[in-house]
Amino acid sequence: MKTKSAKAKGRRLAQTVQVNLLEACPDLSQDDVRVTPSGVQGPDIQLSPAAQKRFPYAIECKNVESLCFSSAWRQAVSHSEQTGLLPLLVACSNRAKPLCVIRSGNAVEWLCVPEHRSLTDSYGKRCPFRAIPKGRVALFSRIGEWFAAFPIDLFIREFVR
Repeated sequence: MKTKSAKAKGRRLAQTVQVNLLEACPDLSQDDVRVTPSGVQGPDIQLSPAAQKRFPYAIECKNVESLCFSSAWRQAVSHSEQTGLLPLLVACSNRAKPLCVIRSGNAVEWLCVPEHRSLTDSYGKRCPFRAIPKGRVALFSRIGEWFAAFPIDLFIREFVR
């Protein structure tokens, strides 16, 4: 793939994230959520201070057929350390829906069931996680950490403040 085509592919994913954020936050404008031009260091989407209060994530977008998770996550963490926000990796392969990946610890409040509810797994043991429709959230371990992966529409709908 030519460099120009690869950059355009990445830009399309960043624009998709931008559109999803703006739809979830009608009070924000395009000046609050901007796609970073290619070649600029830092997160792929620049958030204004108002947008950071609503969505405190440094967003790194990767639109590749074969993702090297460890290097993509390192880049997301590096951007989050520069901005003081939480790392968020948005990954997408050809003709697939984008997934948002965060550390599972950052999703614990959302994943945990309120104490007044009791869920059980198929073995009758108490389950500490929400009843999530099958295929909507994946928990996985890589590079010595646990992560949660969400479809982009669910993530933005649930995690925007």
